[in-house]
Amino acid sequence: MCPVAPQASGNLRIKNEKTRSLLLFNNVTDKHFGNYTCFASNPLGVSNASMLLFRPGAVYSGGAGMTGGLGICLGLLLSLLLKI
Repeated sequence: MCPVAPQASGNLRIKNEKTRSLLLFNNVTDKHFGNYTCFASNPLGVSNASMLLFRPGAVYSGGAGMTGGLGICLGLLLSLLLKI
């Protein structure tokens, strides 16, 4: 499960499914843009991945970007959960 920081608003929620957890945004505002990090652990190990949420029209020129970060986080969660 990926905990949301205490300062998160009611516009964010976590949906826990059998093999993954999703961070869902509703009515995104400027305060939501930034870095999100997902931490996953089980008896076999610990891992984390980050993703950046940009405002529309923002220019980003590095790495895997938003989609890659989200895919990595979900992939890590899935691989850790399946090894339990």
